[in-house]
Amino acid sequence: MLAVNADPNGTLEVNGHLDAPAQPGIFGDQAKKIHIEGKWELRNGKAIGAATIHAEPQGLRLSMQQTDWLVISGTSAYVQGRALSEQGAEYTVRLLMDTARGNRVNPRCFPS
Repeated sequence: MLAVNADPNGTLEVNGHLDAPAQPGIFGDQAKKIHIEGKWELRNGKAIGAATIHAEPQGLRLSMQQTDWLVISGTSAYVQGRALSEQGAEYTVRLLMDTARGNRVNPRCFPS
């Protein structure tokens, strides 16, 4: 279950989990669930916020502290930023969310 709250005035919150894809790839071979908790906002035209993303069991764990951009349009929201793994590797994280179709989130993580 995942809750997404996107406000057209520039705030976005996501909290919960989703099933890992059949081919979890970067999230880890044993990943069953991907947990996401984050909050972002537009402040004076700049996107700020943070998130944690981790796959369970024994999967990738990321801490996202830098937000590159945030777009909220209608029922859709998009955020991209940089995250660090527990081992210090940097990743680009892209989250695509839709609140109208069952709070869908499509997480993408790429080594930077």
